[in-house]
Amino acid sequence: MRRRTAPSGPPGGGSAASPGASAGGRGACGRGGPRRVRRATAAATPRRGSDERRHLKGEELANFAAVVDPDPARRERFVATVAPRLHLLPGLVSGSCRTGDFHAVWAATADAPVRGVADREGAAMLVGEAIAPDSSARITPGGLREAWRADAEPRAWWTWDGYFAAVVFDRRCGVVAGADLLGLFPVYHWSDGEVLLIASSPEPFQYHPAFRRVFDPAALVGVMLTNGLSRGRALWGGVRRLQPAHFLRFRPGAAPAEHADAELAAALERRADPKLSLPDQLDMIDAALTLAARRHAPAADPCGLFLSGGLDSRLVAGYLHRQGTPLVALTLGAGRDIEMRCARRVARQLGIEHRTGAIAPDLWPAFAQALTSRWEHLANGGEVVFNWGTRAFMTSFPPRVANGIPLDWLLGGSYDFGVEPGRLTFDRGFALRINSRGFSPALLERLLRREVFAGLVANTLAEMRAECDALAEDPLRRFWRFFLGHRGRFCAGSAAWHLSFGSWPVMLSLDRRLFTTITSLPLATMADRKAEHALLCRAFPALARLPLDRNGYLTTPLLAGPVRRFVDRVPAFVRTRWLAPRLGPRFERRYYYRIFDLNNEGWTAVRRLAEPLRDGLKTLFVPAVLDEILPPPDRPVRYGGDLITEGSRLKQLLILALWAKDHM
Repeated sequence: MRRRTAPSGPPGGGSAASPGASAGGRGACGRGGPRRVRRATAAATPRRGSDERRHLKGEELANFAAVVDPDPARRERFVATVAPRLHLLPGLVSGSCRTGDFHAVWAATADAPVRGVADREGAAMLVGEAIAPDSSARITPGGLREAWRADAEPRAWWTWDGYFAAVVFDRRCGVVAGADLLGLFPVYHWSDGEVLLIASSPEPFQYHPAFRRVFDPAALVGVMLTNGLSRGRALWGGVRRLQPAHFLRFRPGAAPAEHADAELAAALERRADPKLSLPDQLDMIDAALTLAARRHAPAADPCGLFLSGGLDSRLVAGYLHRQGTPLVALTLGAGRDIEMRCARRVARQLGIEHRTGAIAPDLWPAFAQALTSRWEHLANGGEVVFNWGTRAFMTSFPPRVANGIPLDWLLGGSYDFGVEPGRLTFDRGFALRINSRGFSPALLERLLRREVFAGLVANTLAEMRAECDALAEDPLRRFWRFFLGHRGRFCAGSAAWHLSFGSWPVMLSLDRRLFTTITSLPLATMADRKAEHALLCRAFPALARLPLDRNGYLTTPLLAGPVRRFVDRVPAFVRTRWLAPRLGPRFERRYYYRIFDLNNEGWTAVRRLAEPLRDGLKTLFVPAVLDEILPPPDRPVRYGGDLITEGSRLKQLLILALWAKDHM
């Protein structure tokens, strides 16, 4: 895969070719549009030209959209309306694929792995890299059509490895759609039985005349409880996000149905030999990660790397470097940040190129309004608007970028619940791991207007409890899977879609063998990241001897002696408990705490943008409670504990205000 420069175009993507320009009755696919290429350098701050600002304030937003509609005039009007809005960011290239009642359109960077195929019998669109089992081969749209035959039984379909979304259409049998193992790639669908709409966001659906924008109060309750979608319900009634490792099947005249990957579901119930020693278990994980690295990021191809200084990206860096992959690392933040200092040591140890940058806070309001609220519809609660700024640093990156998403939750970051596994209840697990970034049920009952949301908090909790209980018999394993499908999917997982507009994400966690290997092992091996720590120390001892970012001031290496461990605790305790609260955000050296703080420059600008819309929220919320919870932007937010978790719920209100203005 060649190294590439990033295309740049006029705001909104310029005069992209009409998606149906080359299409005929026999089916056609095309990719076109003007492409003007600029050479980019590794800058310390993102490019903030007037073109980018003007584009971010516009409405041309989409990634991919597909429609099945027997009315040709209505179908083509929908495509013609949606196609210009596909250019979410400058420099994207248009593509299309159609046959019969089916038409798909997309926009992506010039080198993004997006392809389509069509003929008289059907069509297929593949966005991303779907990796064949036990090899590095990438599935083609033609191979996808053969594997996901719409006339086959759902148990015959297979969820490929890698980060992708795909739609297959057959003129006689209908549609099959799917995405990656963890459902990180957003795939939304809606149907009235005759028309089917599929897209990477609900946003394009409103342009089809059969669709009606109707607010779903139960969906908002799910978002406010979990900081993500619950049971796939989007904020518009009837719109669903495809569940992880599921397939959407649609046949005209019938309601669409989601079917689980039957082989994966069976594999998740298998258990390894309980007599395996810890070294044997680590050998299994190491073998699975080694193979995943080889398959997802072939050694001959240069690869970008998001290097945070923490455990997950360090582990990924170790595996890719060991197999000889040429790496270009990027760390965001300031030079004195803990994350930056730790990442710099890792890059130096591995001898790889290391770039740095900072996302300009004056762009955050544009990200929040034009991208997060309009495109993501609160699917991740809206707390990571700044992630949209990462694309500015990838203009000279390799076409793939590796990262640790969401490796920590897969390898043990969500196993500690403070009780014996047999005593773990839904209420405790939910409060500790899911609801911590949302509104507590008691506060939500006070905030929501009863005439709009009567009974929905209790009903939503009951639905989630039933969903969790059905996942597995073992309480700890059950809640781990529930956690992955909620916070792991929407909080960390949303970053992958943001990255895909720059370089294509490589995530070793999206690997069936790794996933099933981990689920087969005793959960005690994973708890408190025990396996991940041991794996780094055993496989990459040089990296384990370097300072490690733990989202705090304590950076003691994993391989450190008792004296070093004791000495490090004193200044870490002083900075965490005494200096940081008193010196304020200007002196905060923990990057993640600084960018998540609602009192920083970027979030204060978002708060100012949303403040005039406060009254619009009072049709949903009790005014006195809303004003009690959300202070105006001229007053600082007072935190009672962790600013990241406490700030998450307030960010929901800000993004909801921006979304409601144009969508309710």
